[in-house]
Formats: sequence, structure tokens, C-alpha cells
Amino acid sequence: MFMLTDEEKELVKYLLQLRKRQVIVEGRKDKEVLVKLGFKKVITLTGKSLYECASLCKENVVILTDFDRKGEEIAKKLELFLGKSDGNTRNTLRRLFKANKLNTVEGLKKLVRKVVEYGKIGPDSR
Repeated sequence: MFMLTDEEKELVKYLLQLRKRQVIVEGRKDKEVLVKLGFKKVITLTGKSLYECASLCKENVVILTDFDRKGEEIAKKLELFLGKSDGNTRNTLRRLFKANKLNTVEGLKKLVRKVVEYGKIGPDSR
């Protein structure tokens, strides 16, 4: 039987609330995971300077870099380039990732696969 833990449900629910926002991630695999959740406005850092990446942001952006040392450093620099930050969203994501024993966006892959396979979420779900 298909069951999500309470922590998994909370993380998925929160991510689904962010789907219409612009998101910055570190790499292609991070983007692929979010696209499976229905995110459409995902910017990857791969091949771009942080300044270039920040200049692509047209709205209140979610910085979803990994929650390791490198990812946190990137997030802080991006916040400086953007001149604004949605720190509450990042802090909530950090708490939810930690509750699910995750520290990378790519680490969501298993959870997303588990949920998408059972038809609960996907690019066209509301």
C-alpha cells in the first residue's frame, strides 16, 4: 500500500504551493525533479554566473540550492545579487528537507517518483 509519512506529505504540500513561482536551482538534475512536480519557471546555475542567473529573475524568486555548505554559500551570494530574499521560504524548505533527512534538491527524486507514480501530483495536477 502507498503511504507517505507526515513529513513527506508536509514537504510535498509545501513544494506544490511554490510551483508557480520562479525557482533557482544548482543543476540540471535538480531542475528535472522540480519539473516532475509541475514547476515551469526553473533557472539552473549551470553555465551561468550568479549575476547572470539573478538578472534572469523577473519576480519574487525562491532560491532552492542544496542545504550543504556550498549550496548555502551560493544562496547567500544570490541574495546579494537579487537585493531581496524570501528567507522565510528558504528557512521553511530547510526545515522540511531536514525533517525528511534530505540536504539536496536531487534527493527529492525518490519521493517525487513515489508520489507521481500513484497519480497524486504532476505537471498538470492542480
